Amino acid sequence: MTILVTGFGPFGEVTDNPSARIAKALGQEGDVYARVLDVSYTRAARRLCQLIEQVQPQFVLSFGVGRRRKGMELERIAHNLNDCTLPDIDGDVRIKRPIAAGFEALSPALDVDAIAARLGLSVSDDAGGYVCNHLYFEGLRHLRATPAKGRMIFAHIPPEGDYLPQAMALLKVLRSL
Repeated sequence: MTILVTGFGPFGEVTDNPSARIAKALGQEGDVYARVLDVSYTRAARRLCQLIEQVQPQFVLSFGVGRRRKGMELERIAHNLNDCTLPDIDGDVRIKRPIAAGFEALSPALDVDAIAARLGLSVSDDAGGYVCNHLYFEGLRHLRATPAKGRMIFAHIPPEGDYLPQAMALLKVLRSL
């Protein structure tokens, strides 16, 4: 089994992104292909889709920082909307801009609630309006167009704290599916 794990690099006030540290640590596992993506609407989504095509993973597990999160949360939905006043690292600001025509929102082909329950994690229906949601939406859209390419789940973590043990447990659950 091959699992593609992604985290994000620095952005704004987050100079040492914990999602990147998690991705790199999980990349030490034999079946994990880990990459750190730029916090760029355009480049992150394009790179994720390229990696899906190259790696052909059974699962894509992406991590991002949610500054208001109290613990790790799994995302049920990616909304078709970029809506954030914070510029990405390219200086791109997207306010009330749909991502793609023909969709309202996308959900993963995984039972997010069951996975979260197994791990004692929270779930969220709001992946935000920034690059995390954009990446999740575009990843799900790409996988929907090529269903043999695998399934995807997105986890938000707070900017502070050690969430590697939970990330490793999440990886273990994905391997068991």
